[in-house]
Amino acid sequence: MVRCSIEQREECLWDAALFALWNITWIWIQILFTASWEFAVAYLAAEWYLEGGFHEENHFQKGKIGLIQCCRQCHVWWALFRYHFGTMVKASVFIGILRPVRFVLGSLTAVARIEANPVAGIILCCCGCLVDVYEQYFERLSANAYIEVALSGANLETAAFEAGEVSARQTNTASNLNGTTFIFQLVGLALIWWAGYFIMWMRLGISECRLHMGLKMKSLYLYLCLYTLLMGK
Repeated sequence: MVRCSIEQREECLWDAALFALWNITWIWIQILFTASWEFAVAYLAAEWYLEGGFHEENHFQKGKIGLIQCCRQCHVWWALFRYHFGTMVKASVFIGILRPVRFVLGSLTAVARIEANPVAGIILCCCGCLVDVYEQYFERLSANAYIEVALSGANLETAAFEAGEVSARQTNTASNLNGTTFIFQLVGLALIWWAGYFIMWMRLGISECRLHMGLKMKSLYLYLCLYTLLMGK
């Protein structure tokens, strides 16, 4: 642990502030990349569906060949940076940074919604106001807003509201998809962990691998859990 002397205290405070600012900026950029990628996937899927899907060759037979058909990814990034990048920046601030809060309140709300469960009754009795706050304000601030922006071109507030309305009408489907996503995230974390262990074993051998892998892999697993929490939903 680094201790600052009285003469160096001001410099240490500046270093700590710059370090915190660097980490906040790095997290924000990661969330912005994730938001842009999710928008691009939804935009490509909608464009592919609206233009005929697997029957798209009919467009080419009619001579409808242009930049959008030949280079769709370029068109997606053009649409993102030309029309929706400001929305993605705003979404990465509000939706991305509030995800840890949504995770905690969403977990409480999910348990509170279970019928005939004594734990749900305790949560509603002790934390009912938090459940109401989540349902009224935080539930709509999800990654589904990116998809609605890609589909309708609406601003963030309208897209979040519409996405929340759609999710409310399809509760069972949304729950199944969220559960499946969580399982894939756990599998991905396990695969990354074992891949790191295998690489260290190939480079260092069994004895040194066990010595080096403990703290490093625990740190990596903690980082991946935090990343999944911030970027996953």
